[in-house]
Amino acid sequence: MGGLEIDPLSQVLDGSKKAIPGLFASGEIAGGVHGANRLGGSSLLGCVVFGRVAGDTAASYLLKSLSSSSGSSGAAARLGQVNGHLQPPSTTISIDPQSQQVHLTFNWAGQPQSQSQSGNAGDVSPQGPSTAEHPANEKDAAVKQEGETKKQGGVEKKELKEYSLEEVAKHNKKDDIWIGVNGQVLNVTNFLEDHPGGAKALLLYAGKEASEEFNMLHQASVVAKYAPDTIIGTYKQE
Repeated sequence: MGGLEIDPLSQVLDGSKKAIPGLFASGEIAGGVHGANRLGGSSLLGCVVFGRVAGDTAASYLLKSLSSSSGSSGAAARLGQVNGHLQPPSTTISIDPQSQQVHLTFNWAGQPQSQSQSGNAGDVSPQGPSTAEHPANEKDAAVKQEGETKKQGGVEKKELKEYSLEEVAKHNKKDDIWIGVNGQVLNVTNFLEDHPGGAKALLLYAGKEASEEFNMLHQASVVAKYAPDTIIGTYKQE
């Protein structure tokens, strides 16, 4: 599974089998690591192990790059970044009553850069309704839109028909596959090519109740989250 080849240190290899500096990979994108015949996709053990290896290798590479940066320039750049975090941008507003002028001063990371915007204080007048009202209006509009969506059936749950497992067993062909999982009847006919574990994993349980096998490899919520269209009904669990 996957399309990138990595070495034991999780470094991505190029066409000539040489490691690409600063590029690391783990998980399903890394080819030649995980078993191709696993029903649920990649090996959890492989993901964890190579994920940690990739993290260690990347951290080592980063520390090595920082330590080898040229003299004071690298240190100065790092200190500048830290200084920016410690001293966030600030804005100062001052009003001169004599000239009726307003001055704005902007400060970035301890380096004052002044941009003055002046205008007569008497020229400032409110335009239109107060902006304090906008959040309430936006909230009301959102609630109203949500209510209209519910009326139109956009978020309403469709009524599900109850089937027997005998009925599910009749749908056991490649062009008509039903599977019973955790009390739900799933029509996975159009989901074969999209299944991360491959079509074979679904064909093995065509027309069967497969809750135990499903729960060994998936969380119960993945169907409703990633393939809600496959849920066509329910069945009574023994």
